[in-house]
Amino acid sequence: MPRVFKFFLPFFVLLIFTPFPARADFGYCQCTLSDGINVKMSAASLDCSGVNSLSVAKLRNLTGDQVKIFSSCVEINKSDTWSLCTCKLQDGLGSISNRRTPSQNDCSVLSSYFIKNNFSTDQCVWKIPKGYKPDDSGDIAKKIEWKPVAPSLAINIPGFKGFSSPTPQQEDDVKVVYISFLGEYLAALYRFLISIAGIISAVMIMIGGFQWIAAGGNSSQRASALERIEGALVGLALVIVSYLVLYIINPDLVRFQSLRIPVVENVPFEDAEFPTRGELIGTPKALSNTTYDTLFQKFAGCIGMDWRVYKVLAFHESRLNPAAKSSKSSATGLFQVLKGYCPKILQKVGWDGYCSNPGLTNPAVSAAIVTQGHFKMALNSINGTCGSASANDKLHMLLFNNGSGPGALRKAIRNYGCDTKNWEAHPEIFKAASYANGVKTVNMMRGMGVQNLTGAKDTSQCPFNTGAKPSDFPS
Repeated sequence: MPRVFKFFLPFFVLLIFTPFPARADFGYCQCTLSDGINVKMSAASLDCSGVNSLSVAKLRNLTGDQVKIFSSCVEINKSDTWSLCTCKLQDGLGSISNRRTPSQNDCSVLSSYFIKNNFSTDQCVWKIPKGYKPDDSGDIAKKIEWKPVAPSLAINIPGFKGFSSPTPQQEDDVKVVYISFLGEYLAALYRFLISIAGIISAVMIMIGGFQWIAAGGNSSQRASALERIEGALVGLALVIVSYLVLYIINPDLVRFQSLRIPVVENVPFEDAEFPTRGELIGTPKALSNTTYDTLFQKFAGCIGMDWRVYKVLAFHESRLNPAAKSSKSSATGLFQVLKGYCPKILQKVGWDGYCSNPGLTNPAVSAAIVTQGHFKMALNSINGTCGSASANDKLHMLLFNNGSGPGALRKAIRNYGCDTKNWEAHPEIFKAASYANGVKTVNMMRGMGVQNLTGAKDTSQCPFNTGAKPSDFPS
C-alpha cells in the first residue's frame, strides 16, 4: 500500500505548486486641483505623471476654453465678498466647486479654462479600486466606465476555458454579484488532477504488465509486478471514490457555490432618495408647544428660511418629539434624520463630533443636519430652478424634499416642472415619498402665518458662527 502514495506523489506536488490567479495592475489617479478640489483620472499604469491638464480637457470632451463642462451649477454660501459655485460634471464623475468674486455675474462663467489652468499633477496619488479597472476603449474623451475583471492564470490548466465574468443581478430590492472565480478554479483543478491520476494509473499498470511479461519464471518479479498493478488500481479507485463520497455527503462539497456579494452603491447626499419611515415611536407634543421656537429661529437664520417652516416640519416629522424613532428605518430625532449622513453634512461647520455625542436625539443636532443638508440643498434647487414658482408650490417642494431626499426633488423638477399640480398625475412620485399629509402640512404652515418659503437671513446669530453648542439649547 505505501507504493500508492509513491505513485501519486507528483499528483499532490502539482496541487501544491499550481499558481492561483494573478492580479492585474489597474486603477486611477486621485488628483487635487490647485484650488483644493479633487478629481479622478483614469491611468493605465502605476505612473500618474501622465495625468495633466490636457488629459483633463480631453476627458471632459472639451473643444475650447469657453466650452461649458457643467450640467448643474448652483450658487451657495453667497456673501458680500465671495460665493461658491458647486457644479456637477456632465460625464457624471462627480462635482467640483470654485470660489468667485462679486464681479462675476453667475456660476455659468466656470468653463474649461478653469480646469486647464488649475490642475496640479504634483498632487496625484495612485488608487487601485478592488475588482475594477477603466474601460480602455482607446478614446480618453469617452466617459470612464468601471467593470468587473476576471482574473487570469499565470499557468493555464488544460481543459479550462477561463473564468466567467460576474454581472450584477437584481434580486427583489437588492442588486447582487455572484463571484464564481474560486469555485471555477477548484472545479477545474479537480478535473485536471483526476485526469492526471487516471493517466498515472494507466502508465503504472502498463509498466506492471511489461514487468510481468519480462519476469518469465521469476516469482519475485511477478509478485512485484502484481503489487505495482494493484497499487495503481487502488490509487485510482481512491481518487474516484473520494470524489463520489464527498458528492453523496453534500454535492456542494465538490460543486463550490459562487460568492454572493451585495452591490453597495455610493450615493452622495445630494443625490439621495429617502425610504418611507413608518410609524413613529415616542411621546408627541402639541404644535402650540414653544420649547424649540428659539432653536428654530436661530437655525432658520443661517439659510434665510421662515422659522415657522422648521416648526411645522418638525411637527410633521416627529410631533416635536426629539426622542422619536421610526418603526421602519433608522430615522431618529426631531426631524427624523439618518445617522449615516450626519458626519459628512456637519463636518463643514465643525459639528460632526456631535453626531455621536449627544447624538441625533438632541434637538440642536437634528436641526443642524437639516439646516446644513436637507433644507439648504432644497433652497438651492428650488430657488435656482423654480425661482418664479408660487409660494405654495415651493412649500410643497420643500415638504417633498424632506420626505424623499434632494435627489428625488431634483428628479421631480427635471421631469415634471415647477408646478406641483402636474406632479399629481404621476403617482410614482407620491408612492416614493412620505407625502401622505402634504396638503394638510402646507395648510398648517399657512395657518401659522407662513407667506413664503424664505425668511430673514441672519448669519450673525447662526449657531455655526457664534460658537454655540447643542447643550446651549433646550433638549
